[in-house]
Amino acid sequence: MNRGMVQRRPCPMAYAFAREPYNPNRVKYPMKRVGQRGEGKFERISWPEALDTIANKMVEIKRNYGPYSIWHSPMSMFSTSSFPLAPWFGAGIAGWAAHSSNGWDEPEQWVLGVDQATNLMTGKQFNICQDEFNMLKSRLIVFWGLNLLSLRGGNWAGTVLRAREQGVPIICIDIRSSPSVELFADQWIPIRPTTDAAMMIAMANVWFKEDLCDKEFVEKWVEPEGLKQWKAYVLGQRDGIDKTPEWAEKICGVPAETIAEFARLYARSKPVNLNVSLSIGRQFYGENATRAAMYLQALTGNTCIPGGTPAAETGYSLGHSTFWGPMVDWQRKPGSYTPPVLLAMFKWPKAIDMREKLDKGEISKEEYNSMIGNVAGNPAPNIQMVIIETNNHVNTLPNVNQAVRAMKKVDFVLTFHQYTNHPSARYADILLPALYLPFEGRTQHFFWQLFAAGVNWNPLFMYRQKCVDAPGEVKAND
Repeated sequence: MNRGMVQRRPCPMAYAFAREPYNPNRVKYPMKRVGQRGEGKFERISWPEALDTIANKMVEIKRNYGPYSIWHSPMSMFSTSSFPLAPWFGAGIAGWAAHSSNGWDEPEQWVLGVDQATNLMTGKQFNICQDEFNMLKSRLIVFWGLNLLSLRGGNWAGTVLRAREQGVPIICIDIRSSPSVELFADQWIPIRPTTDAAMMIAMANVWFKEDLCDKEFVEKWVEPEGLKQWKAYVLGQRDGIDKTPEWAEKICGVPAETIAEFARLYARSKPVNLNVSLSIGRQFYGENATRAAMYLQALTGNTCIPGGTPAAETGYSLGHSTFWGPMVDWQRKPGSYTPPVLLAMFKWPKAIDMREKLDKGEISKEEYNSMIGNVAGNPAPNIQMVIIETNNHVNTLPNVNQAVRAMKKVDFVLTFHQYTNHPSARYADILLPALYLPFEGRTQHFFWQLFAAGVNWNPLFMYRQKCVDAPGEVKAND
C-alpha cells in the first residue's frame, strides 16, 4: 500500500451543502422587518433603501451614543474588531479572546508555549496538528469526544479506517454512541458531559502511583516545578483528596476499573494518538480538560512524536496548514480610528443586557466592566447597533435568553443571512441576502483565506473561482 496516496473527501455537511444555493426558501433580496423583532416577518426592499437605512442608522447611533456603540458580531479573533468600516467611520469596539477556540488557545500557551494570537497576527507558523499519515504510525488511537463522521472532512474517516485495517486499536470516549463510535471503536467508554478532566486526572493518578510515566521524556521536556505542583494536586497532597479512579467514577460515571485499565493500556501503547474534540474547551472551565489532555500526552512521552499528538487542536482537520497564506494589498489607506478592546467576545449580549443597570446606577462602571470582561478603568461600551454576519450568536453563545433580550434592546440590528427563519436573522431590522461562498463567491471572510483560497487546512493553496451566479439580488458582503 502506498502510504502517500490520500483521497480528499468532504465532510457530511459539505455533501449536503451543495443543495443549499437552490433552496426555495432562500432570501434573494434585501428585506426589512415589518413585525416585532423575533417574529421573522419581513418585506422586500431595494438595495438603495437598505443601504441608505443602514448608513443613516450608523450616523445616528454614533451621534447619539458615541463611538463605542457599534458591535460587529465577530468572525475575526484575538483582540480585533470585525467591523470593517471602523477605521474609516470612527466607531466600533473590539473584543478579546475567541469564543470558538479560546478554551484551547490559552491552555496551549500555558502548556506548550504556543501563542496562537501572536502567531496568527504576525504570520508565523502556528501548526501543531498532525499530518495525514501520522495515525498510521500509532499503536493506539483515542478519540475523546470527537465524532469524526459528523464533524470533520472525509479524509479523517479514510485515514482512520486504514489505521484500523492495519490493526491499530481505537477507543472512543464519548457521551453517546455516535456514528464514529459505531464504525471505528474497538471500545466505547461512555462518560458524563463536562466531566472529562476528572477522568484524565485519575489516569495520571494511576501513572504516578504505578510508575508508568515516561521518565526520560518527562525529565527532558516537562517543566519540573509545574509537574511537582500538579502531581501533588493529583495525589491529594495539597487538598487531602486523592484523585483516584474511584474518586473520578463518582464524577464522570466511568467505572474505576475501566479508568485504571485504560490508563495502563495507554501508558504501555506508545505512540498514542490522542484526538480531543474542540467542544471540550467550549464550556465553562473547559480549559482544565484541554490542558489535562496535553498533560496525558506529555507524561507518557507522546507529545509531538511520530504517531503521537500534542492533544491540542486535534479537533481540526488533518493536515492543518503549516504556513501562512499570501495576503492581498487592497490599495486602501488605513483609517485613523482603532477600535478599543472593551469586552470578552462572547459577552456582547451581556454588555447590552446589563447596560440598563449601569445607566440606572444599580451597578458601578467597575462592576459592569468586570461582568463583561473589560478592564476596570476602560470606558464602558454602549452597544446600540449589532451587525451579525455569517454566524448565529443568538443561538450559539452561552445564555440564549440573554442574547434574545439583548437583540430586543438595541436600537438597530443588521444581519446577513440566507434565511428569514434563522434564529439570528429573526431579530434583524434589515436583513441582507448572503452568498454561499463556496459556490457563489471568490472571497472568504476568514483571515487565512484572503487570497480567494479554499480552506487552507492542508499544505496547498487553491484559487477558488465561483461555480455559479448567486440568485436574485444577492451580493458579496464586501
